[in-house]
Amino acid sequence: MDPFGEERPEFTGSLISIEFGPGGRMTQLWAVDPMLPEEGEEFQFIVPPLGFGEEAAEDYYPGTILLGARLDPESPWVLSRNNHAQLLFPMAEESLEAQGIEFEYDFALLPELRVTGKFYEIPGLVPQIAWDIDVRNRGKVSIEIGELAFPLAFNNFYDGFGWSDEQLRRLWTSRLYIHKFIGGAASWVFAQRMTAEPPGILVFPGEDTSWEFYSTVPASLNTPHQWEGIPVVYIYSRAAAEREGWNRWVNDHSSLILEAGDFRRFHMRFATVDRDKQDGVHQALVACGRPSFRLLPGAVGPTDVGVAVEVGGCVPARFFSSRDALVETESDEEGGFCFVKPTDTGPFRLTVEDTLGRLSHAHLMFIEPIETLIKKRAAYIAGTQVHPDDGSALSDGILLTNVQSAEQVVDPEEYSGASGIECSLADALFLAEKNAIYPDRQEIEILDRYLSHFLLDDIQNPGDMSVGSVLAEGNGVGMYSGRPITYPHVFNLYHSMFAVAESYGGTSEQPKTYLSRAAQTALSMFKFGWRHYVRTVGLLGYARIYDLLSDLQAQGLHEEYAALYPQVLAKANDMVRQSYPYAGESVLDTSGFEEVYSAARFLQNDEHLERTLRCAFAARSLSPSWWWYGSDKRSWDGADSTPLRALIDRGEVCLAHTTISNSLIFFESIDRDYLAVPEAYMRLACGGMIGPWALIRKDGAASMCFCPDLSSKHAGYNPYTGASGLGYFHYLRTAASYVLPNRSLGTFSFGCHFESDGNSYVVRPWEGVGRRIYLRQIGAEFELSFGKFDEVKMDSRKRKVEARISNPCDKDVTANLVLRGLWGSRLSIDGKLIDAVNGEMRAAIALPGKKSIVVTGTVVQ
Repeated sequence: MDPFGEERPEFTGSLISIEFGPGGRMTQLWAVDPMLPEEGEEFQFIVPPLGFGEEAAEDYYPGTILLGARLDPESPWVLSRNNHAQLLFPMAEESLEAQGIEFEYDFALLPELRVTGKFYEIPGLVPQIAWDIDVRNRGKVSIEIGELAFPLAFNNFYDGFGWSDEQLRRLWTSRLYIHKFIGGAASWVFAQRMTAEPPGILVFPGEDTSWEFYSTVPASLNTPHQWEGIPVVYIYSRAAAEREGWNRWVNDHSSLILEAGDFRRFHMRFATVDRDKQDGVHQALVACGRPSFRLLPGAVGPTDVGVAVEVGGCVPARFFSSRDALVETESDEEGGFCFVKPTDTGPFRLTVEDTLGRLSHAHLMFIEPIETLIKKRAAYIAGTQVHPDDGSALSDGILLTNVQSAEQVVDPEEYSGASGIECSLADALFLAEKNAIYPDRQEIEILDRYLSHFLLDDIQNPGDMSVGSVLAEGNGVGMYSGRPITYPHVFNLYHSMFAVAESYGGTSEQPKTYLSRAAQTALSMFKFGWRHYVRTVGLLGYARIYDLLSDLQAQGLHEEYAALYPQVLAKANDMVRQSYPYAGESVLDTSGFEEVYSAARFLQNDEHLERTLRCAFAARSLSPSWWWYGSDKRSWDGADSTPLRALIDRGEVCLAHTTISNSLIFFESIDRDYLAVPEAYMRLACGGMIGPWALIRKDGAASMCFCPDLSSKHAGYNPYTGASGLGYFHYLRTAASYVLPNRSLGTFSFGCHFESDGNSYVVRPWEGVGRRIYLRQIGAEFELSFGKFDEVKMDSRKRKVEARISNPCDKDVTANLVLRGLWGSRLSIDGKLIDAVNGEMRAAIALPGKKSIVVTGTVVQ
């Protein structure tokens, strides 16, 4: 029993109110919107009482201190926590309002240490609740502190909700995502509401304090509960790493020698922030005088592109890099800037020492050019993941593969669940879309055999086009066609094969045959697909059905279009009828965001567009670490679409297959002619588009995800390919070079190098596809049906364009060139006159095999 009895002390600041319970831990933390402190509704951030195994969430509420120490290097580490505390200030008759509240914590197993903690408010532009922790060695010999850590059990508990509109509304409006960054003095934890609405709680180290490590309470990852577990941040982590047998993390594990009679003071800070269209975390840290990083285009970058790092909240004195690179730096009283371009691929740690002597780290990753990775990934699939024709049901299938051993997964148990088929379709889909861009005769033959010998022979019934989600043991026939998740992968696969057949050819079927099969599969989904599934949630990949409708109409397949359109319209109306139809196989699943957003665009439902954009990007972080930056939040949820042996506990899954598809929501939003692109959304989307490419090795093998949490049993690169191909397919289908308006940057480019000298604009794509260029603030667009833009030049008055276009394949192809936004109604392209139709100018361009040509267009009227 705590000495302060049953009464629970409270502390009230300007924006945050705290109620303390046993051990001086927070039992409630209430906060209000910092922009509307008098009008905003209070929000409670602490997870409710919850048991998992022999432990309880109450043991890890904020205010808990995990302390590990030893008296000599040969002794074992002794770990203790503050189960009890004595209230030192205020006394019963004194007021809390002015001076705060102070505890002395009882660490029964470490009597040599006297630990006190004081809470008070630091006023300012961003009011902070300060928690100062004093640790004094009152013994007679030195003591080594190898663990000083702070659990933060915020309310990320997602169990207990159903799929109805009321239940999903309660989930999204009452629960949190917990975003983390562990980078020395620049570290932070951000507890953000799932709707992205304010307030959010930002926790960060104060002066003279840094964080070096994080983990998750292991028992909280091994429960039937659906949640992310409880994060723990460490000032010192050597004892934890040695006790658990963890390998070295990206930052060092250190300890502190505290001599007899000495003491150290450590600082924790709590503040309320908003993060929606602006990066409130960065702004708050800078306002509080803490170092903070911002990155462009993301934390992952091709070696030929580099990464730009902006440093705020401090004056950089020196920059350090973990390996050789071209590093350009500058700094002033407002902060600093660093451009990093290494010569080789791999992880890269950038360290900044500021004029106060603080060290802050950003964790970057550099990759090969994306075009190179696209081709290597396809070659690996073709060379390693294709099952031989051995007479089994898996013959000519593209299979889930363990990339550590290069062994295909052929266990029947894997295919008696949905994971085997879904993962197979994912890589087949990527390979097909790759061959629509970079054709390869051998790969096209592999795809045709996949369709005829595997898909239509074992998975999809050619009679009614229903798609099985599992393979029956024994006869190997697809069953359980009432699961809709598999259908979009199949109709997108046929649609990609249509693009291959129409441009390059070399396929066993005519283009319209593939397109017709895509439509029939989509219609079959509406007939069979929702027999065993919730109808009013989004499906990954379904959003591409609008592309399918366009091609059906353009190719004259009017009967298929007429049958499919009403179904698509009805489904879109179903999606926007609910406020939060974002759940998938579980109530917490990021797979459905893009379908909801596309439905809202289709129906011009602005309310849903805005809410979906907010909710989708609340699920990702701007943490300047390559595994977190722009990545969707995902963890194993018990659903059967994950490979059986891939995920062992609820350790976080970074850069998984939904990350790229949900980044597209932003790029689809910028055609609405915003005066300025929301900067936080831009960074989240660009980081999410490029981040997953860090999971492809130099040999083309791909990991399905990365887990940075050493307390998880699947920490590190996952050994399975999984459904990663779904994400890369979406990239290939939609990647483009963008030049966007931005208030602080003037213009921001993604996917290309952009130059402007006042008289002309020059764009050189690096995004690996090179089919589309959008200059949003200039109002010009360029598209190719085949081939690749190497460079596009346009004069500033939009009267003349010069494009260098290459043909990546081995035969001559005729491509359609589309230009929009030129200043005129008639264009001369290489002597041929072209009239604008509805603002578009279209020209047929002959591209000789494996060569580049220069196309020049001049406005003549």
